Amino acid sequence: MEVKQVRQITADTWSKQTVTVVDYTKSEAGEREIYLSRSAREILKLVIECNREHGYSDSGYLFINENGRVRSESVDCRIRKYCHRIGIPEKAIHKVRKTYISALIDSGLNINEIRKLAGHEDERTTYKNYCFNRMTNKETENLLEKALS
Repeated sequence: MEVKQVRQITADTWSKQTVTVVDYTKSEAGEREIYLSRSAREILKLVIECNREHGYSDSGYLFINENGRVRSESVDCRIRKYCHRIGIPEKAIHKVRKTYISALIDSGLNINEIRKLAGHEDERTTYKNYCFNRMTNKETENLLEKALS
């Protein structure tokens, strides 16, 4: 996990942030495993193969370049850029996480399994912060009409 550190110099001034990689997670829920679809696994294989073709050593990281590990803000920037390039709404990496968790909720998967995949200690965190309507207004209206008919 990346940890960003800044130091306050004056009331209005902060030092440049440094980023370090730590061997612990930010919550008591600890490390987690996530399920990746077949297509996601295929994409990861392509990324690994691309790294090999360019002679990049993985050192335990997936997103690397000639200088080593790519910082999370760079990955976030690239995701936004590629969303724009393929003509879909830009998504930050955290928005991708929210979409992943909402898709699992929408699927009807047990909330306790979703909570574990998300790395949350309590399912209320999952519902409160990661459950949002991914449907269009028309799709929502159709479901409301069906439910109330």
